[in-house]
Amino acid sequence: MTEEEINSSANNLKSENKSIINDLLKELELENELEKLTNKRKIQELDPNEYDRLIDIMIEVYELPVQDQERIKPKRHIKPNNKLAKEITHNFINKGTQSLIVRNRIKPEIITNVALTYEANEHEKFTLYDREVHDSVITLYEAGNKIISAGTVYRAMNGLVKSEKASPQAIETVTRSLEKSRLIMLDIDCKREKEKHYKDKDFKSEYKGFLFDCNKLTVPTKNQSKIVYEFLDKPILYEYAQMSKQIINVPIELLHTEWGKRNSEELIIMRGCLLRHIEDMKWASFQRRNNKIRLKGYKDHKGFHNGIYEELDVTFDNYSDSAYKKKTYDIRKNIEEILTEWKNQKYVDNYEFYKQGKTIIGVAVSLPDKKENSSSKNNRTKKQ
Repeated sequence: MTEEEINSSANNLKSENKSIINDLLKELELENELEKLTNKRKIQELDPNEYDRLIDIMIEVYELPVQDQERIKPKRHIKPNNKLAKEITHNFINKGTQSLIVRNRIKPEIITNVALTYEANEHEKFTLYDREVHDSVITLYEAGNKIISAGTVYRAMNGLVKSEKASPQAIETVTRSLEKSRLIMLDIDCKREKEKHYKDKDFKSEYKGFLFDCNKLTVPTKNQSKIVYEFLDKPILYEYAQMSKQIINVPIELLHTEWGKRNSEELIIMRGCLLRHIEDMKWASFQRRNNKIRLKGYKDHKGFHNGIYEELDVTFDNYSDSAYKKKTYDIRKNIEEILTEWKNQKYVDNYEFYKQGKTIIGVAVSLPDKKENSSSKNNRTKKQ
């Protein structure tokens, strides 16, 4: 059976005809691997749940097209957007228990204690790119996917809705990030937060576990093996964010750049930062709303606040004057392209870069009027 024949027969996978899977395993010379994947020696021994799981593994490994596209391809992109999700990239790992003020406008302040532990590398950081990978896994999980590969994550990160191929370098980078999240232990003590605001709700007072609770499966193919991840439970950071309903939920098309720019790590991070800033604008009260996104960081009485340049590690410490000028210009051009697309999609109404003296330090974004955006407020908890 050729690869083309496999693909053409894949539309019948959900018909629960076990002979299709049996023939597929045989033709791919994988029949001896069935026990490794399912702990059963014969396809006939599988119960319905085991059979569906095997189908999901085969679909993911061979990227087989199926009729049930709604389950496989998410329509919404989801990001936890509570205080922890924002702070987790700021040198949190292996720093012991840290206190987060989760309600700073209420007296006394509500504090949640958080610890992240990564024994594999005591100097490791959870980067902005790791957070984008993490959010794309949540996006896939919430859409109904429990068997997930690095290629599927990459496509979800970039709003790709077909079976576009990712480069080996991209797969390697995403895989490295997935492996990191499998080994980072998160411990959240939110007793005070729950007692104060969610006492009568069915939420936990403590969340503890790995960022990703999943099994790593190595599935052999004719030419090489492929790694997929079987998720056993909801990602813990997402579960915690559901308590406060601080969750971004936007059309996944916003992640797709039609202008053809290669989806580099930097572009993915940039897009994620812009999304968070704009969604924060939407949820802020009118009195507290700030429509300006800082590109260049600034210092005030509370300390230094990173702009997008600093988030991307673009500083004078790392670049010469001329290189810094060119790099920041390139970043602004990418931001302009992203915001132009979002304007065409009516996600934003308009935007304009602004200066301090002769230096461009940020971009001001105006949102569509409240009537146009009235339905988006419900996207916070909307199911896919």
